[in-house]
Amino acid sequence: MTKTDPKPPKLPKRLKEEKQEVKQTQDTEETIKNNIARKFFKNYVHNCIDRIDFTIADPKNEHRYYLWAEAKRSKDSDLAVSITQLILTMGKEKTLNKVETPPSFVGAFDPVKIAFVPFHKIMHIFSQSDFNWNVTPSNHDTKEFKELHALVAPFCQDDGYYFTFKNDKKELEQFIANNFNLNNEIVALEVDKNNFVHVFHKWVEDVKNSICFDWVQARKVNVTEVDFFLADLFSENNIAIKDGYVTLERNKYVIHEGADDLGGEREKSVKFKDNQEAHKKFWKRYKRPPKEVFWEYILKRRDLLVPQDVRERKCAYYTPEIWVEKSQQYLEDVLGKDWQDDYYVWDCAVGTGRLLAGLTEPSRIFASELNMQGVGTMKEKAQKKILPLLPRNIFQFDFLNDDLQGDKVPDALKKILNDPEKRKKLVIYINPPYAEAGNKRNLTGTGENRPDLSNSVITEKYLKIIGRACNELFTQNIARSKSGRYSAILNP
Repeated sequence: MTKTDPKPPKLPKRLKEEKQEVKQTQDTEETIKNNIARKFFKNYVHNCIDRIDFTIADPKNEHRYYLWAEAKRSKDSDLAVSITQLILTMGKEKTLNKVETPPSFVGAFDPVKIAFVPFHKIMHIFSQSDFNWNVTPSNHDTKEFKELHALVAPFCQDDGYYFTFKNDKKELEQFIANNFNLNNEIVALEVDKNNFVHVFHKWVEDVKNSICFDWVQARKVNVTEVDFFLADLFSENNIAIKDGYVTLERNKYVIHEGADDLGGEREKSVKFKDNQEAHKKFWKRYKRPPKEVFWEYILKRRDLLVPQDVRERKCAYYTPEIWVEKSQQYLEDVLGKDWQDDYYVWDCAVGTGRLLAGLTEPSRIFASELNMQGVGTMKEKAQKKILPLLPRNIFQFDFLNDDLQGDKVPDALKKILNDPEKRKKLVIYINPPYAEAGNKRNLTGTGENRPDLSNSVITEKYLKIIGRACNELFTQNIARSKSGRYSAILNP
């Protein structure tokens, strides 16, 4: 600055103090982060991702993240609130779209304590269709922050790992050693319960369009990209290691459509448009199949891979354990302690079969599913005695459209449906689809009408009786369930 240059204006005292306070806060948080990194994570890589305070990655594979965390300078911080802020930051910045795979854990720390929550416990939060992520994450007073905190807090309490730096130093070091495993060489990223949803979305971006298949028509016959992704995932050297409705056979997919009129297998081959180049490139980045310990979890949470609109129509939702327990307790309260010996059960939207866990009479239980992939999964579980079902009582069926007297329905179930006394003992037990053709968002102009949802045989039959309630698939299921004396229907 020369003598002729004007001097910069002096800051008012209040602004000076505010500026100094901000700098002190930043310095303090940086000091905390540096101390934690030096004491507990000195052998790891610390990358900067968007506005995430603290990240830990494998030094041999910087795309393999172990931890994303929020740092706080106050020793009295609420770590569940801090983790909520971190998740809101991830959603607002769309951070998951910018990395190869999500971290094993999300977490938070302050000068005295640290918390870790397995990512797979909270990953479903990012699939919410109506949540507004475009709010300031650090503003804890917004409606969105409070809603998100209500979702996150239970997982922090039930599934979180908490340590204090002073009293739990050895335990914390052991936790890091056990869960933040350093690789000795650069390897492909493993697909596990933390990241399989993220890998699926990457697969949709990179591989789906290279497959020679009409995806619009496919949905009409209940085949989706999920079936193809799982065919890829459960294969080794491009050969299927697990049965499924769709399997990968070297350079093509095979859709298993069931038996033909002569008792043989009807199959349809699906090839690649690009000589499988995109497919090969994608799977070089990820290791498959997953470790067998994750198989059941991935198949059980297949619902997380299904688009929101399809989940609503097909009831591809995960039924929480508490709903299962309560519903079966209510059935016992109404029908008596020995109700399973006297009644028949039909779950006509069986999904992964979670609703049937705990039932004890396989010969009296029937299960149907809209898509063949689900039928195949359920039959496999029945054969392995994972669920109380007989394979012959599991079948593909569209509860709102198919004929109850048609060939799809097992003879044993037909006998119950056609016998008035036995039919009184039939319990329709279902966690049903709940989509609707129109809702409040349509009235405000923020949503779209979906009249195709209400187009079914049941709508035609009961429209004059229940009117506009036919717009809801839930109501249509209740209407058709009138063939049984009781209906045990859960509304998510």
